[in-house]
Amino acid sequence: MSQKHEKVAESPKFESVEKSKKNYNFDLNHWYLQYCLVTGLYMVEPWERKLFNSFVLACAAIGFGVVLPFVSGLLF
Repeated sequence: MSQKHEKVAESPKFESVEKSKKNYNFDLNHWYLQYCLVTGLYMVEPWERKLFNSFVLACAAIGFGVVLPFVSGLLF
């Protein structure tokens, strides 16, 4: 029975799923690294990075909340 399970794990279907997970994880890490490099966050301490990221997220949420009523009013 163990041979049967090994064949299933080696099938191309499962390999592609594992590769896609790795690629997706790599893409997220890549984009976060680019964000840190562009904003200069790689030079600050972790607590400062968290504070800055929370400020950016808060500004994005407020901006989304302000823009959404106007856009939805135009669409509907």
